[in-house]
Amino acid sequence: MFKVVGEADTGDRALSLVKETKPTVVTLEVQLPGQTSGIELVRALRRAQPELRVLVLSGLGQDMHVRRMLEAGVDGYLLKSTDTREVIDSLLAIISGRTVFSAGVKRYLIRDTATRLVLTNRQMEILQQIAEGKLNDEIASSLGVSVKAVQMHLTAIYANLGARSRTEALVMAARSGLVSIGT
Repeated sequence: MFKVVGEADTGDRALSLVKETKPTVVTLEVQLPGQTSGIELVRALRRAQPELRVLVLSGLGQDMHVRRMLEAGVDGYLLKSTDTREVIDSLLAIISGRTVFSAGVKRYLIRDTATRLVLTNRQMEILQQIAEGKLNDEIASSLGVSVKAVQMHLTAIYANLGARSRTEALVMAARSGLVSIGT
């Protein structure tokens, strides 16, 4: 059904192998030994062979890993707990031009999309400033609004995210990749 044309133990070796063998599809892990991360490898693969199909098969299903790999350009993301038949079906789907995701990854994508749809740009700005450690009065000053306006936005953020506190809203936003902590 499939022919394995190579196997690499580092990202650098994988890139060399892809350039040599010109495969149709590559499966890889998010975290790779060596200097090149899985994300960097995907970007390099896209530059080297844009038509290449890339499937991540990873034990890492955390939001930040999924988001970064999707942004890098993968065609699918499966968790290592995926059964063999589904992996085979996913490879066939990817080769035919479709994208595939494990159920857990799909749940994340749906939640992430819904979260982005329910928060306004201003609310996203406020969340990012909270992630940077700013207090309400500092946020208000930087945005040119009143502290009361910031508090009203925070109340809306909590309601939209289903969070009970500033900390919970920040954790939810960080896990979904909506904000970067400490930047």
